[in-house]
Amino acid sequence: YRRNPHLTSKFDPEVDTWLKAMFQENYPTVEQWIGWALAFEDGEICALSVVGDPGCGKKMFVQGLAECLEYPRIATGEDLVGNWQYGLEKSPFLNINEGWPNQKQKAPADMFRSLVSGDERTINTKYAPPKEIFSQPRIILTANNYDVIYQLTGGKNLSYEDRHALAIRLLHYDIGGEAAQWLRDKGGRKFTSQKGHAWICGPDFVVARHFLYLYENRKPAPGNRFLVDGNQDEQVIFYMQTMSGHVPVVIECILRMLDTDMRQAGLVIDEGRCYCTVHGVLNYFRVNFGNTIAEKLTSKTITSVFKTI
Repeated sequence: YRRNPHLTSKFDPEVDTWLKAMFQENYPTVEQWIGWALAFEDGEICALSVVGDPGCGKKMFVQGLAECLEYPRIATGEDLVGNWQYGLEKSPFLNINEGWPNQKQKAPADMFRSLVSGDERTINTKYAPPKEIFSQPRIILTANNYDVIYQLTGGKNLSYEDRHALAIRLLHYDIGGEAAQWLRDKGGRKFTSQKGHAWICGPDFVVARHFLYLYENRKPAPGNRFLVDGNQDEQVIFYMQTMSGHVPVVIECILRMLDTDMRQAGLVIDEGRCYCTVHGVLNYFRVNFGNTIAEKLTSKTITSVFKTI
C-alpha cells in the first residue's frame, strides 16, 4: 500500500472545525497523530482510542484515513483472528470497533503490544502459502463505552511495567456531544455527502485530502518511544489497575470483608486505613466464593494483585 499519488492535499475549514469539536483542547495532539499515522514508512505510532456517542463521526474519521491510500482498505479485528488476513497486508489502518477480537492463543494485551510495536507477523491468504510481513499498523479503537479498554486489559494480571507498556501505546480521548451536535446542525449525512463536497466515499474525498494536508504539514515527531506516544490517560490507567486478571475478585473480597459487621481475620481498620493480609483474603475467598466462582485464587496471585493496586 501507499498514499494515493493522484489525490492532492487540501485544507478544509469545515473538517477542521469538526475535528476540533471532537477533540476539543486535545486536537493539536490528534492533529500530529493523523499526520504521522500517514507517514507509515517512518516507524511505529501509538494507537488512537476514541470513546464517544453515536453520530460524532468515528466511522467517518477511520474511513477518511483509509481513503488516503491508493486503494482504500481498512483492516478489522477479523483480520487478527479469521482464517485470512488480507486487511493486514493491504492496509496500515486497523480499526477495532466496539469489541476486541477473541484470540485464544494470545491475551489481548499481548496482541496489542505486539501490533503497535510492529513485530513480524505471519499472514494467510487464500490459495497462497503463508507469508511474513513487517507492518507497523495504525490502530484506531472506536467505541461507545469503555468495553474495548476492559477487554484489552481483562485477560491477564498486569504488573506496573505491563500497565506502563500499554499506556504509552494508547492515546485515549473521551468525546463529548459537541461534534455530533455540530454535524446535526449542519444537516448530518445530507451535508457530508453533498455533490461536489462529499466528505468520504468519493468522488471528492474531502476528509482524506484534509488528512493529507496534515501529513504534508506535520511538525517533528513529538514522541520518544513512538512517533507519537500515548497520553497515559488517568481513567484508562484506573481501568488497567482494577479490571485486569484477578484484580476484580480480590477487590470484591476486600469490599465484602469491610462491609460485614463481624470482625474478619486478616483485616484491620485503624485511623481510616485498611490493613489486609494475603491469607486473610485467601481464606475469605475459599469460605465464601470457593464453590461459586470458577477461577481459583492463590497466595501468589493475591500478592501480585496487592502490588498492582
